[in-house]
Amino acid sequence: MKLVTPEVTAGFRKVVGLSVVEQMQELLAALSLNKSQLAQVLRVARPTLYDWFRGSEPSAINAARIHTLLSVLARSGVSAANPLNTRFVRRPMDLDAPSLIELLSADLLDEERLIGAIGQAQELAGAASRRRTEREDRLRALGFEDPSSEQRKEQLAKNMALQDWPKR
Repeated sequence: MKLVTPEVTAGFRKVVGLSVVEQMQELLAALSLNKSQLAQVLRVARPTLYDWFRGSEPSAINAARIHTLLSVLARSGVSAANPLNTRFVRRPMDLDAPSLIELLSADLLDEERLIGAIGQAQELAGAASRRRTEREDRLRALGFEDPSSEQRKEQLAKNMALQDWPKR
Protein backbone atom coordinates (compact mmCIF):
# COMPACT_ATOMS: atom_id res chain seq x y z
CA MET A 1 0.00 0.00 0.00
CA LYS A 2 1.25 3.47 -0.85
CA LEU A 3 1.62 6.02 1.88
CA VAL A 4 -0.52 9.11 1.73
CA THR A 5 1.97 11.96 1.35
CA PRO A 6 1.18 15.68 1.61
CA GLU A 7 1.45 15.88 -2.20
CA VAL A 8 -1.19 13.16 -2.60
CA THR A 9 -3.44 14.88 -0.09
CA ALA A 10 -3.04 18.23 -1.88
CA GLY A 11 -3.68 16.59 -5.27
CA PHE A 12 -6.78 14.88 -3.96
CA ARG A 13 -8.11 18.10 -2.44
CA LYS A 14 -7.62 19.85 -5.77
CA VAL A 15 -9.55 17.17 -7.68
CA VAL A 16 -12.33 16.93 -5.09
CA GLY A 17 -12.77 20.70 -5.36
CA LEU A 18 -13.58 20.39 -9.07
CA SER A 19 -17.09 20.31 -10.46
CA VAL A 20 -18.69 16.92 -11.09
CA VAL A 21 -18.10 17.34 -14.81
CA GLU A 22 -14.41 18.05 -14.24
CA GLN A 23 -14.14 15.11 -11.83
CA MET A 24 -15.63 12.78 -14.45
CA GLN A 25 -13.25 14.20 -17.07
CA GLU A 26 -10.40 13.46 -14.66
CA LEU A 27 -11.63 9.86 -14.30
CA LEU A 28 -11.94 9.49 -18.08
CA ALA A 29 -8.42 10.74 -18.72
CA ALA A 30 -6.67 9.13 -15.73
CA LEU A 31 -8.15 5.69 -16.39
CA SER A 32 -8.01 5.96 -20.21
CA LEU A 33 -11.73 5.19 -20.47
CA ASN A 34 -14.44 6.12 -22.92
CA LYS A 35 -17.82 7.35 -21.65
CA SER A 36 -19.49 3.94 -21.96
CA GLN A 37 -16.76 2.43 -19.80
CA LEU A 38 -17.02 5.29 -17.30
CA ALA A 39 -20.77 4.64 -17.05
CA GLN A 40 -19.96 0.96 -16.40
CA VAL A 41 -17.44 1.88 -13.68
CA LEU A 42 -19.87 4.32 -12.06
CA ARG A 43 -22.63 1.70 -12.38
CA VAL A 44 -25.06 4.03 -14.14
CA ALA A 45 -26.73 4.09 -17.53
CA ARG A 46 -25.08 6.17 -20.25
CA PRO A 47 -28.01 8.65 -20.36
CA THR A 48 -27.47 9.29 -16.66
CA LEU A 49 -23.78 9.92 -17.26
CA TYR A 50 -24.61 12.32 -20.09
CA ASP A 51 -27.04 14.13 -17.78
CA TRP A 52 -24.20 14.63 -15.33
CA PHE A 53 -21.99 15.96 -18.12
CA ARG A 54 -24.75 18.48 -18.90
CA GLY A 55 -24.79 19.69 -15.29
CA SER A 56 -27.13 17.40 -13.32
CA GLU A 57 -25.83 16.37 -9.92
CA PRO A 58 -25.33 12.69 -9.08
CA SER A 59 -27.12 11.15 -6.12
CA ALA A 60 -25.25 10.94 -2.81
CA ILE A 61 -24.40 7.27 -3.47
CA ASN A 62 -23.04 8.04 -6.94
CA ALA A 63 -21.13 11.08 -5.67
CA ALA A 64 -19.57 8.88 -2.98
CA ARG A 65 -18.46 6.36 -5.63
CA ILE A 66 -16.85 9.13 -7.68
CA HIS A 67 -15.16 10.40 -4.52
CA THR A 68 -13.84 6.91 -3.70
CA LEU A 69 -12.47 6.43 -7.21
CA LEU A 70 -10.74 9.80 -7.10
CA SER A 71 -9.25 8.88 -3.72
CA VAL A 72 -7.91 5.58 -5.06
CA LEU A 73 -6.38 7.35 -8.05
CA ALA A 74 -4.78 10.03 -5.87
CA ARG A 75 -3.32 7.41 -3.53
CA SER A 76 -1.97 5.52 -6.56
CA GLY A 77 -0.40 8.57 -8.18
CA VAL A 78 -2.70 8.38 -11.20
CA SER A 79 -4.19 11.51 -12.75
CA ALA A 80 -5.09 13.00 -16.10
CA ALA A 81 -1.49 14.24 -16.24
CA ASN A 82 -0.18 10.75 -15.34
CA PRO A 83 -2.77 8.31 -16.80
CA LEU A 84 -2.80 4.55 -16.85
CA ASN A 85 -2.02 2.79 -20.11
CA THR A 86 -5.33 1.68 -21.60
CA ARG A 87 -3.91 -1.77 -22.35
CA PHE A 88 -3.51 -2.46 -18.63
CA VAL A 89 -6.96 -1.12 -17.74
CA ARG A 90 -8.95 -3.25 -20.17
CA ARG A 91 -7.05 -6.54 -20.14
CA PRO A 92 -6.30 -8.82 -17.18
CA MET A 93 -2.70 -8.50 -16.01
CA ASP A 94 -2.55 -12.05 -14.63
CA LEU A 95 -4.03 -15.37 -15.64
CA ASP A 96 -7.43 -15.96 -14.06
CA ALA A 97 -7.47 -12.41 -12.65
CA PRO A 98 -10.06 -9.75 -13.38
CA SER A 99 -9.09 -6.74 -15.46
CA LEU A 100 -8.76 -3.39 -13.74
CA ILE A 101 -11.99 -2.21 -15.37
CA GLU A 102 -13.77 -5.23 -13.87
CA LEU A 103 -12.42 -4.36 -10.42
CA LEU A 104 -13.48 -0.73 -10.91
CA SER A 105 -16.98 -1.87 -11.93
CA ALA A 106 -17.59 -4.09 -8.90
CA ASP A 107 -20.60 -3.42 -6.67
CA LEU A 108 -18.33 -2.67 -3.74
CA LEU A 109 -14.95 -1.12 -4.41
CA ASP A 110 -12.07 -2.89 -2.67
CA GLU A 111 -9.76 0.10 -2.42
CA GLU A 112 -6.65 -1.82 -1.38
CA ARG A 113 -7.09 -4.36 -4.18
CA LEU A 114 -7.62 -1.51 -6.65
CA ILE A 115 -4.49 0.27 -5.46
CA GLY A 116 -2.55 -2.99 -5.83
CA ALA A 117 -3.89 -3.58 -9.35
CA ILE A 118 -3.14 0.02 -10.36
CA GLY A 119 0.39 -0.36 -8.99
CA GLN A 120 0.81 -3.53 -11.03
CA ALA A 121 -0.45 -1.73 -14.16
CA GLN A 122 2.03 1.08 -13.53
CA GLU A 123 4.87 -1.42 -13.13
CA LEU A 124 3.95 -3.20 -16.37
CA ALA A 125 3.70 0.10 -18.25
CA GLY A 126 7.07 1.19 -16.85
CA ALA A 127 8.68 -2.10 -17.89
CA ALA A 128 7.22 -1.79 -21.41
CA SER A 129 8.53 1.77 -21.64
CA ARG A 130 12.00 0.70 -20.50
CA ARG A 131 12.06 -2.13 -23.07
CA ARG A 132 11.04 0.31 -25.83
CA THR A 133 13.75 2.78 -24.77
CA GLU A 134 16.38 0.02 -24.64
CA ARG A 135 15.36 -1.18 -28.12
CA GLU A 136 15.54 2.37 -29.50
CA ASP A 137 18.97 2.86 -27.89
CA ARG A 138 20.24 -0.40 -29.42
CA LEU A 139 19.01 0.70 -32.86
CA ARG A 140 20.67 4.11 -32.49
CA ALA A 141 23.92 2.37 -31.46
CA LEU A 142 23.72 0.33 -34.67
CA GLY A 143 23.49 3.54 -36.69
CA PHE A 144 19.75 3.81 -37.20
CA GLU A 145 18.35 7.30 -36.85
CA ASP A 146 14.93 8.36 -35.66
CA PRO A 147 12.78 9.29 -38.65
CA SER A 148 11.65 12.87 -38.95
CA SER A 149 7.99 13.75 -38.67
CA GLU A 150 7.82 14.07 -42.45
CA GLN A 151 9.45 10.65 -42.93
CA ARG A 152 6.95 9.11 -40.52
CA LYS A 153 4.03 10.61 -42.49
CA GLU A 154 5.46 9.34 -45.78
CA GLN A 155 5.98 5.84 -44.34
CA LEU A 156 2.44 5.79 -42.95
CA ALA A 157 1.03 6.87 -46.33
CA LYS A 158 3.08 4.18 -48.09
CA ASN A 159 1.93 1.50 -45.62
CA MET A 160 -1.70 2.55 -46.07
CA ALA A 161 -1.35 2.48 -49.86
CA LEU A 162 0.11 -1.03 -49.74
CA GLN A 163 -2.70 -2.37 -47.53
CA ASP A 164 -4.86 -5.12 -48.96
CA TRP A 165 -8.26 -3.45 -48.50
CA PRO A 166 -11.45 -5.56 -48.52
CA LYS A 167 -13.60 -5.39 -51.63
CA ARG A 168 -17.04 -3.83 -51.27
